[in-house]
Amino acid sequence: MKCSRCARQISKDDNFVYEGQTFCKECFHEHEDIAAISEQAQEQCRRTLYPLEDTISLVVTGHLFVEYWLDWLIRHNISNPKKLFDSGRLTFSQKLCLAESLGLVTGRLTEAIWQLNSIRNKISHNLEYQITSKDLEIFQSYLPDLSNEQEPAINGLGLPKDELIFLGSPKLELLFFCMHFAGYTAGFVTGYRGSLK
Repeated sequence: MKCSRCARQISKDDNFVYEGQTFCKECFHEHEDIAAISEQAQEQCRRTLYPLEDTISLVVTGHLFVEYWLDWLIRHNISNPKKLFDSGRLTFSQKLCLAESLGLVTGRLTEAIWQLNSIRNKISHNLEYQITSKDLEIFQSYLPDLSNEQEPAINGLGLPKDELIFLGSPKLELLFFCMHFAGYTAGFVTGYRGSLK
């Protein structure tokens, strides 16, 4: 296969798909600024989710964010997204299965997305559902580690310093997971395929 921009021959493992076009690594990185896009995605997520007071709103809105970024991830990694998305409405589960099949999400990240979907489904069938610590267990691994003085990095997210004592709360567990997924997706799509999972 050839790069859409420079026409250089590229292998299947070294190509990047963006809006249906295939690029080599060099051309693709000229096209996008990975860090900026990832930071913008995380900031948008933080700005929307952080003010939410109740857990139901946070779960439902966080789920919408994850679905938005899941759509974005799929659209930018298949050659004809218009055909797939315009031909009919895919469910959240179908989108996640597709992303898994394409290797776009794997491992613990996939498990966390399935868990968020499970919690959202429980809430949608019972508005009185009480989220348990077991429900949120998988999201705890996305919390920042404050034991080694990472406070400046966390404050870079715009969280008030006095909120850091609540890092075990459902609100912050879900917030950090959604921010992680937004940053992961933006980074993955723009070419950084590191071990963010």
